[in-house]
Amino acid sequence: MVRHLDQPHPHCHLVYNRVGDHGQTISDRNIKLRNAKVCRELTERFGLHLAPGKEALDEQARLKAKEAEQLKRDAAKLKNK
Repeated sequence: MVRHLDQPHPHCHLVYNRVGDHGQTISDRNIKLRNAKVCRELTERFGLHLAPGKEALDEQARLKAKEAEQLKRDAAKLKNK
């Protein structure tokens, strides 16, 4: 985690490695949902707070990911016909 003070509000960035222990690429499937979960957990653990409106963005990301998964399923069904 990297903390920045270069804006009027302090903020943090998470930095992580997507290469597994055996050199394989770790999937980025649903990465926004997983990142949101980790951010919520870190926020609670360290007594931080989400900026106003972030909850709505998390919900938008969840819905967008859900829609994308449904489109993939629909496309797979059409391909298999």
